[in-house]
Amino acid sequence: MSRKIQFVLCLNFLVLCNLAGSVGQAEMSEGASKPMASMPAPPSQEIFKLAKLQADLEKKTSTKKSSEADEILLLLLKLSPQALGLTEVSSVNREPKNLISALCLEAQRKIRTREKWQTVLPSEIVDQLSSHKAQLERVLQNQAYVLAWLKFQMHLTSEAQALLSQVFESEYQRVMQLARNDGDGMGQAEDIATALQSLKDPQSGQEISAKLKKMKLHLSKLPDLRIMT
Repeated sequence: MSRKIQFVLCLNFLVLCNLAGSVGQAEMSEGASKPMASMPAPPSQEIFKLAKLQADLEKKTSTKKSSEADEILLLLLKLSPQALGLTEVSSVNREPKNLISALCLEAQRKIRTREKWQTVLPSEIVDQLSSHKAQLERVLQNQAYVLAWLKFQMHLTSEAQALLSQVFESEYQRVMQLARNDGDGMGQAEDIATALQSLKDPQSGQEISAKLKKMKLHLSKLPDLRIMT
């Protein structure tokens, strides 16, 4: 093969390599310029003053028939400042069900200490709670922790214990069946355990502590998704 032909072949090869490199860089640049898919942002929260919510809800219910959720929300808005020291709440909107959930979340944060489970509310608050017992049970059926505390305040200690025990056992079964640790495996088990230990006899408290230790030991042996990701 002559040197001239070799030179032409080499030149063509270099041109092809250059073109391939340009195409690759263009594809990489195009890929980099495309926005990465992102997880949808959580709904934004708004801070609401309880006094303003109460005034608005009282005005609303004075002009039309109120729902059961409205009545319980109004009761919680009235009692929360005195009973728990709450003056505001963070919620996605003013819908009664969302405000009730937000209030219960804030209430649980306030109640979770053992001292709160040993504190009895003034009799006038207890009377208001007692007069709405059936409604509270219906509206707060998915808020077992707060409902149990309210039952305790209404001197229904055995009902509060039964409700907490049921939820704690459910949490225990859930944790012991986990195959991975997402960082929040314990859920509300510790809050419930603290409440039960305040209400039950020492022996029952020891059994609860033993189950808590088993749950934590089980979680410590699981793959941690936070590290893997």
